[in-house]
Amino acid sequence: MAPERKTERKTTKLTKAELKMFEKMLLEERERLLKTLRGLYEESRSSDAEGLKGDAEDGLDQHSDSFGIETSLNLVGREAVRLQEIDEALERIRKGTYGICEGSGKPIPIERLKVMPTARYTREYQEQLEQEQRRYHY
Repeated sequence: MAPERKTERKTTKLTKAELKMFEKMLLEERERLLKTLRGLYEESRSSDAEGLKGDAEDGLDQHSDSFGIETSLNLVGREAVRLQEIDEALERIRKGTYGICEGSGKPIPIERLKVMPTARYTREYQEQLEQEQRRYHY
């Protein structure tokens, strides 16, 4: 039996060891995101409590507080989306569909998954989707 060529390995089905590696990566990232979200929640609670204790604030302080709240909400929103993507990737691992392009049905190259473990599409299919979106948005 000839050894597997590297170029062929890019698009073959993932091994159990590789799936475990990606599951571990995703679970670690999930835990990091949850810690970040908990920290933001605690920070917002302490800010709210301080705001209630303080005397009448001037306009600059209120603007600064509003900016901080808006920034935190944007971050929470992005992190929540990322958390959902991770949960969906973990579900694909459980279902046995992880690493398979949801659009073309082709295997997603392992190199892409290493960079973006939540990838749902091959790079080619993702580019096709983005081209279609640009066409319909103009």
